[in-house]
Amino acid sequence: MGIDLPLLWAIIIGFGLMMYVIMDGFDLGIGILFPFVPDRDDRDTMVNTVAPVWDGNETWLVLGGAALLAAFPLAYSVILSALYLPLVLMLAGLIWRGVAFEFRFKADDAHKPFWDKAFAWGSYIAAFFQGVALGAFINGFKVENDTIQLVYRRRPPGRLRTAWCHLARDEDRGDSAESHARARTTDHHRSAGGDRRC
Repeated sequence: MGIDLPLLWAIIIGFGLMMYVIMDGFDLGIGILFPFVPDRDDRDTMVNTVAPVWDGNETWLVLGGAALLAAFPLAYSVILSALYLPLVLMLAGLIWRGVAFEFRFKADDAHKPFWDKAFAWGSYIAAFFQGVALGAFINGFKVENDTIQLVYRRRPPGRLRTAWCHLARDEDRGDSAESHARARTTDHHRSAGGDRRC
C-alpha cells in the first residue's frame, strides 16, 4: 500500500493553517482589544505576553502557502489569482502590525499612542481581509478560458435557501392577495425554467 501524497500534503496544509488561526489569532485578538484597554501598563502587559512568539506565529501561514505551492501548484495559481486583492491587503495589515509592534518598544511616551493605534489598525485590517478571503473561498471561483471570476451569492445556498424564501415571503404578508398570487405564479415559472431562486 503506497503513500497517498495528495492526502498527506492536504493534511500538512490544513495543519499549518489551523496552527496559524490558533496561534496568530491570539496576537490579532490582542491588537483588536487594544483600543478598549485605556491603561498603558495593561497594554504593555498584553504586548509582552506575545512578544517572544508573535513573529514565529506567522510562520505557520508561510508553511501553508509554501506547501500549497509545492503540492498543488494549479490550486495555488487559481486561489492566489482570485484572492489577490484581499491577500495583498491582509499582508499589508500584517506588515503594518509588525512595524508598529517593533517601534512601539522603542518609541518615547509622546509617540507611543501613535504606534498603539497603528498596532490596533494593523490587526483590524489583517483580520478583516482574512475574513474576506475566507468568505470568497467558501463561495467558490468560476474559471472559464483561463479567466477567474469570484462567485457572489446574494442568497444562502443549499437548504438555507428554503428558510430564506420563507422569511422573504413573511415580509410581504401585508401585500394584497393579488400580489401574492402573482408572486406564486412567478415562482412556479422560475422553478419550471430551472431557476432555483425564490
